[in-house]
Amino acid sequence: MLFRSALNGQSVIQFGSGGVLATGLVDLQAASPDISVIVVMKPEPVQTDTATLLDFSRAATDGFSLHQKTVAPNNFVLEWSPQIGQWAGDKLVVNASMGGAKVVSFVKNGASQAGYMNGQLQASGAVPETMLTPITALSLGGHQDWLGYDYFSGQIAEILIYNRALSDAERQQVEQQLVGRYVTPPLQAPVIVFTSPASFDTPVHTTSI
Repeated sequence: MLFRSALNGQSVIQFGSGGVLATGLVDLQAASPDISVIVVMKPEPVQTDTATLLDFSRAATDGFSLHQKTVAPNNFVLEWSPQIGQWAGDKLVVNASMGGAKVVSFVKNGASQAGYMNGQLQASGAVPETMLTPITALSLGGHQDWLGYDYFSGQIAEILIYNRALSDAERQQVEQQLVGRYVTPPLQAPVIVFTSPASFDTPVHTTSI
């Protein structure tokens, strides 16, 4: 089930059991073995075992997938294929289990990968340098090969995929903008209250901000 919702005053898509958005065939990586993925999400507390936010792999074309680490609620990994039938990145976990909106980022740069939440490093480590770069379909909110399973429950506001490793400065700039837009509560407009004195000779006002 999919429907439009709002997060911090911004339009988002609400995903639930049974809703997947999918593209046609697309070349996301242009043969690059490096990748950066940034997702703005507000996950529900309960997910299916391997709840999938986005998936760029099919049974015949191993690629990459951002999904929940099995049975660990809202602990997410960016997993990908260094070669057919193999997967890497599953040990580098970003914990997004606390309530509220999150900006979750993964950057694979050569033989290393790192994961961040709201700009703070949560995991980093060595990974294979090679990465398969298929031309396949991108699905959001689930996996097209296992419809009926692995659905993500929650809101997804923005997804940014780069076919290169962002520098720390580039990543931080993007994350700061997204945190300001979706995570930080909006400023409340000042409230001004006027009161009248017993005598109208001297005006009195109070300002509450």
